[in-house]
Amino acid sequence: MKETLECYKILGIEPGCSAKLVRSAYLELAKTWDPKQHIENPALREAVEKKRKEIDEAYEAIRFFLPELQGPQNDVEKPRFSRDFKEMTTAPPVEMTRTVMGVLVAIIFILIFAFAAYLLMKGHRVAPSSAVPIE
Repeated sequence: MKETLECYKILGIEPGCSAKLVRSAYLELAKTWDPKQHIENPALREAVEKKRKEIDEAYEAIRFFLPELQGPQNDVEKPRFSRDFKEMTTAPPVEMTRTVMGVLVAIIFILIFAFAAYLLMKGHRVAPSSAVPIE
């Protein structure tokens, strides 16, 4: 285990800074040293994985001493980054939104077809007939 001062140095922050600054520094470094960005280069990927592990260990060591970063509130809702990584969002994932919209559209179509079948059973015309009869 590394010393706490060394952990602060790894995250690039000063000892005694706020928990919010520690968290934002960690998230920025975690985004920068993401191994998924270096899939095509195995040698570089290994170096990035080592650095990311070092960053994670440093954050965990500092987090142990900051009560604001401890507890279940940090694990319940992890922020996701938007597509351009400029702002953080906790919006539902796009896949979930598309699924909900698909289900709603399917329900609307079922209701329309059920209403048309009901009208046909009652003897009403569903679509208007043409003015000229076809012979």
